[in-house]
Amino acid sequence: MCESNIPGLPLPRPQPETWPTTQAGALPGNRTPDLSQDDAHPTSQVGGTKAGVVRFLGETDFAKGEWCGVELDEPLGKNDGAVAGTRYFQCQPKYGLFAPVHKVTKIGFPSTTPAKAKAAAVRRVMATTPASLKRSPSASSLSSLSSVASSVSSKPSRTGLHVLELEAKMDQLRAMVEAADREKVELLNQLEEEKRKVEDLQFRVEEESITKGDLETQTKLEHARIKELEQSLLFEKTKADKLQRELEDTRVATVSEKSRIMELEKDLALRAQEVAELRRRLESSKPAGDVDTSLSLLQEISALQEKLEATRTDHQREMASLKEQCGAREEAQRKEMKALQASVEKLSKENESLRSKLEHADKENADVIALWKSRLETAIASHQQAMEELKASFSKGVGAETAALAELKTQIERARLDYQREIETLQSKQDSERSAHAKEMEAVRAKLMEVIGEKESSLEAVQSKLDRAEEQHLVEMEDTLSKLQEAEIKVKELEALRAKCGEQTRVIDDFTSRLKAAEEKLLDLDALQKASSEGKAEVETLRQQLEAAEKQIKSLEAAKEAESGKASSIAKELQGRELTLSELQERSSAVSRAKEALEKELQTLREKFAGASEEAASVQRSMQETVNKLHQKEEQFNALSSELEKLRDNLTDMEAKFRERDEREEQLIKAKGKLENDIAEIMRMSGDNSSQLTRMNDELRLKERNIEELQLKLTKANEGAGLLQRSLAEATLKAEQSQREAAEKHEVEKRELLEKLLDLEKKAEVSHNQCQDLKARYEGASAETRAKHEEAVRELQQRLQDAEQRLAVAQEQHRDLLQETVELRKQADKARAAQTADDAMQIVEQMTKEKTATLASLEDTKQTNEKLQSELDTLKENNLKNVEELNKSKELLTAENQKMEEFRKEIETLKQAAAQKSQQLSALQEENVKLAEELGRRRDEVSTHQKVEEERSVLNNQLLEMKKRESKLLKDTDEEKASLQKSISITSALLTEKDAELERLRNEVTALRGENASAKSLHSVVQTLESDKVKLELKVKNLELQLKENRRQLSSSSGNTDAQAEEDERAQESQIDFLNSVIVDLQRKNQDLKTKVEMMSEAALNGNGDDLNNYDSDDQERQPRKPPRLFCDICDCFDLHDTEDCPTQAQMSEDPPHSTHHGSRGEERPYCDICEVFGHWATNCHDDETF
Repeated sequence: MCESNIPGLPLPRPQPETWPTTQAGALPGNRTPDLSQDDAHPTSQVGGTKAGVVRFLGETDFAKGEWCGVELDEPLGKNDGAVAGTRYFQCQPKYGLFAPVHKVTKIGFPSTTPAKAKAAAVRRVMATTPASLKRSPSASSLSSLSSVASSVSSKPSRTGLHVLELEAKMDQLRAMVEAADREKVELLNQLEEEKRKVEDLQFRVEEESITKGDLETQTKLEHARIKELEQSLLFEKTKADKLQRELEDTRVATVSEKSRIMELEKDLALRAQEVAELRRRLESSKPAGDVDTSLSLLQEISALQEKLEATRTDHQREMASLKEQCGAREEAQRKEMKALQASVEKLSKENESLRSKLEHADKENADVIALWKSRLETAIASHQQAMEELKASFSKGVGAETAALAELKTQIERARLDYQREIETLQSKQDSERSAHAKEMEAVRAKLMEVIGEKESSLEAVQSKLDRAEEQHLVEMEDTLSKLQEAEIKVKELEALRAKCGEQTRVIDDFTSRLKAAEEKLLDLDALQKASSEGKAEVETLRQQLEAAEKQIKSLEAAKEAESGKASSIAKELQGRELTLSELQERSSAVSRAKEALEKELQTLREKFAGASEEAASVQRSMQETVNKLHQKEEQFNALSSELEKLRDNLTDMEAKFRERDEREEQLIKAKGKLENDIAEIMRMSGDNSSQLTRMNDELRLKERNIEELQLKLTKANEGAGLLQRSLAEATLKAEQSQREAAEKHEVEKRELLEKLLDLEKKAEVSHNQCQDLKARYEGASAETRAKHEEAVRELQQRLQDAEQRLAVAQEQHRDLLQETVELRKQADKARAAQTADDAMQIVEQMTKEKTATLASLEDTKQTNEKLQSELDTLKENNLKNVEELNKSKELLTAENQKMEEFRKEIETLKQAAAQKSQQLSALQEENVKLAEELGRRRDEVSTHQKVEEERSVLNNQLLEMKKRESKLLKDTDEEKASLQKSISITSALLTEKDAELERLRNEVTALRGENASAKSLHSVVQTLESDKVKLELKVKNLELQLKENRRQLSSSSGNTDAQAEEDERAQESQIDFLNSVIVDLQRKNQDLKTKVEMMSEAALNGNGDDLNNYDSDDQERQPRKPPRLFCDICDCFDLHDTEDCPTQAQMSEDPPHSTHHGSRGEERPYCDICEVFGHWATNCHDDETF
């Protein structure tokens, strides 16, 4: 089977004149007699390029004539057996092809004639030949040989037959050689394909390793973020618990305040009732003479009522403000709780999603790594198998030339050692540059980490100071609030004491009114006694008794005077109590004023604290913004550094590619020189064999084209390297500029934050001092009010004791009066017995009246005594209540003090916990720094490992290329020797004939023309080499400038050591020396090529000038041949397209894949005017052929 050319590609048609025996014209008198559809699917060949099985033979609808439908062995066709909606046979898409019958040949049948045998041999050779080599330019040499054969065949002689046999043998040998070349090229193409696949797989594996590293870093970042979110979640939970506790405390405080307000309102109602009752009693009991005192008392009562109203409104106002504050706090706490719950739910969802993403990414990463590992293993195995097959195929041709092989091996080993040394030096330079860059990066990272650590420590210090100041302000505010509440309680106690004093004054007023009533009754008794003494003057006994009664009355008067003195003393005491009450009122007003002043100061302190907290929050926000900016700058710096690393890697790769291309160019130049030497030897040995010269010239042209392509690639690579260098310089400048800007911004923000911090510290100190002053003032005021309250309580207790003593004296006097009344009754009874009946009756009536009066007075005194006793009991009860309230207030004070101690202890524990948290945070930051350093080290290790892998793959590729070159050189030497031997045998036979000599000279002239063209092309190559030399010199200058720029940048930015600079200088100098050596070598080769061209032209022109002129004149007389025209057998039209490129045959719109183009588009395609078909010229047409 034969590999076929793919139709429809931008390649020249296969040249049928190269294989004239493969066409149907090789069978005279028959039109493909061996091809028929009745055969059991004969194996056929279309156009000498595509092998397949005949499935259809006959006329078609899409074109006239008889057509052959072939199912190809490979998908190189146009359809699936159907064209223009009509199916002629069934096959897979792209496997069907229709061709005229005369273009289809049968392969694999036995040959009966020498021509058939030769055609079969050629077909067998073609079956192993790729299409790319079938289009080699050696067809021109064979066409020249065919022209020689046609000229010789006109003279039927023995030498002509011998020449034909030799030509047939030469054709066979040349076909075998070309088949071997094609097989070699095919194997090389397979090897290149396998190499490309392995490199692709290695590149994909490296990409997957990079993506794996990125995924690992991403997973680490996600883990760190999860930890941060968990910590923030815990912090938010603690904050929520704290807010909940504060809410409960505020609720408890509001409930207590409400209960206290209810108690105050009840107390106020009671006091109002008592004031109303006192007013009624005063209005009912006071005489007309006491109007002024009652008015003064009413004014005092109204003033007290106004004060009570003012205090009640103040309390109500305070209660409303407290309620509003409590409501606002509750609302804010509710909102905060909702926000916290939402953030907790969001954080938990993010945590779950991140974990699921991490697991999914890990799974995908593992699957991708396993997949690429398996693919790489299979590719490596197939590559090794192909290498073994190539080695086996190459080892077959090796045997005879061991000495040359040894010499080549030594040369290759020498070149390999030199290359290895260069690679080692370059690698050492690269490693030193890499280490220097890594040191720079580590230094920059360390500086960044130090700056970040300083920023974070300063932030933590500021935050801790603000927290401490806030806690201290809160504690002081709580202390002031508690003290204000205590002062309010004491003020209320003082008001209660005032009310009790008012009650006592009312009781004393009642007592004085009762005393006055008793005095009036005593005056009535005196009047009665005077009347009895005037009416009973006659009775002496009665007089004596009356005198005794007078004495008793005098004693009663004395007692009365004593009672009046006691009443005056009691009035004086009342006046003293009123004075003490006024003093207490003044003190309470002073306390209230102090309370108002303290409240104002507390309000100012709150405002200052709010301003300070706002400033602290703004400072914290600015600090956070600076930290975020720092992180962004660090990320930008890392991205720029990674881009710098990539650009440097690309630069090293490009330099390595440049070196490889330079080496290839040198090798090609060496091969060219060797070929020229071989040409010279062949000319000397074989007497200028024309076919060999043309083949060599064609190979030279091919190699020159390769050199031109390589030079184009080299120029493109140089341009790419220049662009990379410019982009690298721009990236380094941008990175340095951004780093400087970030450092300047960081310094400015740092100074601003320090100034703000100092202002905050000053404000905190001022507020602390003010709070301390307020505290001292409040303590002094509370101590004064406490002392005054204790003095007032002691005075009231003393007065109470005095009133009790006076009450006991009054009770004794009352008992004395009762005894005197009993005695007076006895005396009256005695007086009654002595008087007459009338007088006795009058006296008895009078005495009964007196008795009733005294009894009434006694009843009154008893009632007053009982009232005084009850009042005394109430006073005692009130005193006990006051004592109990004092004890309760003392207990409350102790409880408050205990609470304050507990709060202080809690604050201490919280401070300790905060210190522990800060220590843990610093430890975590240190661990973070260590992890970042370890990550950087691992990245460096991964990058070094990847670079080592790349270098290893490059070295393996170079080794394979060197092995290929070695095997190619061995094959070239074998082929050249074989061809030389054949050419010697052929030329020895041809030397006997003059015609052959003449033809040889003509061929020599054509060869010399080709050589002239090759000399011109060599001259163009020399010019390109000279331009390359100029470019290389420019490159050297650019490299020197870049070296100076790099030195300047390194000296200004990183401050590397002198040893590193010397090492870089040596590297650059070695590179410059290498480029200079390349330039010198190119100049030397240019001179050699010029001398060879001159020698060849001199050798060609010696003794052949006449023939050359004659040949030139013949060429001038001969008219130029018209180029063949394109013709389509399906469409039956010229100049549009070829048959195999016809669009009507195409089943699908998309074109088949293109192959590599190895021919030239300027070559003429042979066309026969007799047969009206392509494939041969009219001069080579056999008249007996039928189509």
